[in-house]
Amino acid sequence: MDTPPLQLNELLAEVHRRKPVQVLIQIPEGLKTNVVEIEDAFTREKIPVITILDPSFGACDIADGKAQVLGCDLIVHFGHSKMLHTQTNVIYWPVEFPLEKNMIPGCVKALNEEKFFQKNKRIGIYVTIQFHRHVNEIKKELEAKGFNVFVGMGDLKDGQILGCDASARRDIEDKVDANVYFGDGYFHALAIAFASKKPTYQYNPFTHTLENLEKYKEKYLRQRFGLIAKAKDAQSFAIILCTKKGQLRKALAMRLKEELEQAGKKVHVVAMEHITPQALMGVHVDAYVNTACSRIATDDFESYTKPLLTPIEVEILLGKRTLENYVFDEIRHIGNKVM
Repeated sequence: MDTPPLQLNELLAEVHRRKPVQVLIQIPEGLKTNVVEIEDAFTREKIPVITILDPSFGACDIADGKAQVLGCDLIVHFGHSKMLHTQTNVIYWPVEFPLEKNMIPGCVKALNEEKFFQKNKRIGIYVTIQFHRHVNEIKKELEAKGFNVFVGMGDLKDGQILGCDASARRDIEDKVDANVYFGDGYFHALAIAFASKKPTYQYNPFTHTLENLEKYKEKYLRQRFGLIAKAKDAQSFAIILCTKKGQLRKALAMRLKEELEQAGKKVHVVAMEHITPQALMGVHVDAYVNTACSRIATDDFESYTKPLLTPIEVEILLGKRTLENYVFDEIRHIGNKVM
């Protein structure tokens, strides 16, 4: 899969319109090979620029504080769409994939070949920001082939999901027979699979494959239930707060602390910007609770020597939620509040 076009001419036109004194570039790991190209383009336009190379995990991780320290009055944030109110002006530059001519026909073909969709034609379509501008075209072409397509509206853009935000399904859940995620990678797709009671499929437009996510749900649940079981004997916990503006959920951490203490556990609250196994190594507790990005607990759990639970898993541990009602931990951004 090639890097999508950066659309630098359009970006530079918007930057000129903002008339910044100095620009801070914030870029995700997958685009760091383009740093020199981007800086050279800004330099040719005589726009002072600094690129920050700290990891950029999403729109929840805007470097507005660092921009102020560096004297930058405009941030260009690559790879994501707006999520937060910030102190510094921000241009969000999602870097969208072009819709190649065989992507939607491949999706139609794959759906028609799947036995389930031969009788169940009502589907909800979901995308990440990289395909968002094509969502209406995807809907239109699928409907032309006999499908009844719904695009939900949640806290983000219509039809857009993240691994930490599956709110787009809420207003169409009762209208569809199944969900179809149009994109690659399983993290975002699994958020829908767990949030919805309907079957969830992923169509990968790069490999032209359609998969039912049930087997991935089952594998994921086995891993998470194993960690919950390990944490049942834990007597002490460290609840982790993240100081990134879009991941800071102090009220949630305090509620979890109170609930664990009521269950007879000893609880400490720790805070950090970058959550890593090394940073927690010297903290002598039996288990951790992560209130930051859910991907930390789900993708990197094998790197931690102690069970690392999500808030949802603490509810299961304490008997406040059943295993059958497992969902991804969602972080909602409503106005200036992170919930």
